[in-house]
Amino acid sequence: MTLFADSQQKASNPSTFQAGVPTQNLLDGYTSAAQAATDLLVASGCYYGDVNGVDTTVQQTTASVGANLFAGVVLRTNSNAMPFSQSLQGFSAKIPAGFSNAEFLTRGSVPVYIALANETGDVPLLGSAVYCMLDGTFQTQTVAEVAPVGGTLTNFRVRQVPTGWTTGAIVVITNTQNVGA
Repeated sequence: MTLFADSQQKASNPSTFQAGVPTQNLLDGYTSAAQAATDLLVASGCYYGDVNGVDTTVQQTTASVGANLFAGVVLRTNSNAMPFSQSLQGFSAKIPAGFSNAEFLTRGSVPVYIALANETGDVPLLGSAVYCMLDGTFQTQTVAEVAPVGGTLTNFRVRQVPTGWTTGAIVVITNTQNVGA
């Protein structure tokens, strides 16, 4: 039986890194929650939609750089614990539009998928800047180099790159400690 992330249950980490599951204990204020204006993919970036309405909303995409502020990284967590036995079966990585308590990370360390590494050698480097693209995917670039077209610079930096990394694979990003954030 597949479990769905619309309840955003907290996942046990059956693997070394599970996308969207923080790798450090989160303090108060490290996450926020808002209503999902669009479907949100876990471990992707999200942008603020309407911040002046009755409910603050976040969305997966933005029309152009600067049109919406980067909100954070969509998480696969909440207060409801998911037993390890259930997390092995897997569950949806999509939080549906309309969900009223979509949680996203504003500060911390979390594994995400990097769609493209723009560094020399096409592999993310420790400390590289992380850009959220218009579609919510992430790209990396060495700090002070040319920014990827259509990307918003985040305050996250690359913290850990697994050996044998390939395009589209997981990288741990962070905006805590001494990583230039």
